[in-house]
Amino acid sequence: MKNNKYFLKVYYPKDQMWEHPDTDYLVWIPYTTIHTVEYREAEDDAVYLSEPASDLEPYAIKEFWYIPIRMNNYEIYTEFNGPLKARCEFVGWSKTKNATTAQFAPGEKITVTEDTVLYAVWEKITPPAEVTNLKAVPAGKGRVTLTWTASSGAEGYLVYGQKNGKYGYVGMTTQGTTFTDTKALYDDYNFYWVFPFIKDVLGNMVPRNTETYVYAKGILTAITGLKASSVTGGVKLTWNPVSGAEGYLVYGIVDGKPYGYVGMTTKGTTFTDKTASKTQYNYYWVFPYFKDGSGKMIVGQTAKYTYGRAI
Repeated sequence: MKNNKYFLKVYYPKDQMWEHPDTDYLVWIPYTTIHTVEYREAEDDAVYLSEPASDLEPYAIKEFWYIPIRMNNYEIYTEFNGPLKARCEFVGWSKTKNATTAQFAPGEKITVTEDTVLYAVWEKITPPAEVTNLKAVPAGKGRVTLTWTASSGAEGYLVYGQKNGKYGYVGMTTQGTTFTDTKALYDDYNFYWVFPFIKDVLGNMVPRNTETYVYAKGILTAITGLKASSVTGGVKLTWNPVSGAEGYLVYGIVDGKPYGYVGMTTKGTTFTDKTASKTQYNYYWVFPYFKDGSGKMIVGQTAKYTYGRAI
């Protein structure tokens, strides 16, 4: 050899004749002892080959993750990537089967002086924290919108619900911290749970359990822009239309009487109360509504009241 700098060590049986090419890039080392290194998932993965594998050649036998390696007494680096296990993270290797802590880190340099079996060690993946500030609000006919504060590290969110006493999957999102259920009940409450999740190396979801829930009905949203104007002989109410509304109910406290029904309209977004008092203020609330298949009126939310006097 011309110098002591080599890029590759070549081991060969001592009792065999070899021609050693004279090169600066190889060093030839005879060996008398062969050791094997086996990488296994667990004790039950005891699958053996009748002959050792060729040098540094990986083997995957049936469902077992098994790599035998022939070598002389020398240092190696442990396999960096371990076998895959659902909802777990590979953390290293141990000579002890079923170990819960790794003896050797992935890719760690070790010295092999005997036949060695290394068992994979995993840790269960920790799911992200529960969501906070979970809210549910009506969002229209048969619609409820959920919002929440993001969970750090979450890759997405699963939404489960209970409707008519039946619990089940509603939907999911990986696009933010809002979700709209478009199949919500409008004549009863819908109950919702949101589970943040991350995925393991196999693509399995690892969700965070939660007992926190919210509820809402899939009814129409409240009107906006409600105003009262004094007109001759009454009070005129105006507001902005609500999508999906078939009409509007007007309730109020008029002329000092108890709160109750004042009137309704299906003709637009205006209503004039001709029973309004001229001497004291009259208070009004407006509710949008639609009718179900049987003709039952499903009343939506209401906005803050307004008030006025007739002239």
